[in-house]
Amino acid sequence: MYADRVTAISLDMVENQTLLEIKPSRTLGEYCWTLTPWIIKFCIEKYQLPSCTYVDADLFFFSNPDLLFPEDIAKSVFLTPHNYHPKYDQTNTSGIFCVQFIKFKKDDIGLSALNWWADRCIEWCYNRIEDGKFGDQKYLDDWPSRFEGVYVQENLGATLAPWNSEKYEVFRSDKLILVSDNENQRKTNLIFYHFHEIKLSKSFLAYSSDYSIHAEIIDVVFEIYFKQLKFTADLLYKLNISNFEKLSSLPVLFYNALLVEKEEKKRIISDYSVKARLRKLFKF
Repeated sequence: MYADRVTAISLDMVENQTLLEIKPSRTLGEYCWTLTPWIIKFCIEKYQLPSCTYVDADLFFFSNPDLLFPEDIAKSVFLTPHNYHPKYDQTNTSGIFCVQFIKFKKDDIGLSALNWWADRCIEWCYNRIEDGKFGDQKYLDDWPSRFEGVYVQENLGATLAPWNSEKYEVFRSDKLILVSDNENQRKTNLIFYHFHEIKLSKSFLAYSSDYSIHAEIIDVVFEIYFKQLKFTADLLYKLNISNFEKLSSLPVLFYNALLVEKEEKKRIISDYSVKARLRKLFKF
């Protein structure tokens, strides 16, 4: 399915001597973070791309992402902010911007920013806070002033995630999923949602979160995602890929999941309602 649109890249294609030298000093997660700018560099150079967009694997798209790149904006780097809800503000530790969705053009400014980032990640990229740094992400904080041609995404539909979803209303309108900003009454298509903290392995499906979630997010956004997740996992099972089990046969684990009911606007301390809603999506 769509195989002609996919080019698989193995790790050994990307790794060079510089990366291999620092690899032993990083955990698996830290090395993955270190690789981010280098994978983008590799793709641009190897395939002579005019631009390259990195996308986190736990993003799910509900609308065409072309909406995020207006033709009248002549920028070389595109960033998406975390846009934290005040009670979850982690700007000082995790950064202003999220690496989740980041684009570089193959021009002087874009490559200058990309190469600078790659060099910094070689020097330091660890899962700890140190001297204003954290992983690969805090390096982005000053980019709007450090580099010319940086565009900070303002589209509401491109920032929705567990750490900010309480700021918005999400609802269906015909075949579209819309997101509304309660404060400024803006409304737009939901482009993507960041499904942070959902874990799928060969032996279980787990959702663990310290963030409160509106019931409508579960009922609208999670429903679509979980149906697609189930379809994909069951397809992998049928194709005998990666030894996947049928998703409907996996144990489902939920913990630390809090729900905000739209009608009551209050936290439910028990995670029972979250479990019930998510289990219903799989008809458990």
